[in-house]
Amino acid sequence: MKRVVLAFALVIMVMVSGCMRMAPLVNVTDSAVTTGSEKSASLKELGEAVIRAGGALGWRMQRVKPGHIVGTLFLRSHMAAVDITFNEDTYSIIYKNSSNLKYDGAEIYRDYNSWVKKLDDSINSQFSML
Repeated sequence: MKRVVLAFALVIMVMVSGCMRMAPLVNVTDSAVTTGSEKSASLKELGEAVIRAGGALGWRMQRVKPGHIVGTLFLRSHMAAVDITFNEDTYSIIYKNSSNLKYDGAEIYRDYNSWVKKLDDSINSQFSML
């Protein structure tokens, strides 16, 4: 009987841990800037494209300096902030901070990664229009 109870408890623990929906945090690092014209864009043009990309998805975009924008997303009770750095050749989207995403230094609520992926896709789309 004890074995049955222990086995049942183990199954419940595995199921509950799966419900937490955690995943390793993924950053976008040194992704290539590819414009539709294959010409280099200025930092100003790239910055405007990043702001359009994030704004279209509900991110609040704040210019820090040329080549650096902080994007903040508020969804329900969650908040995620990322540093977006870029030059004429590459850009990166790096985790800055969050709330209610259970980030432990390695893993985070898995929806965070999908939000960053959508932001990355939107940035690429905006760059392709330059």
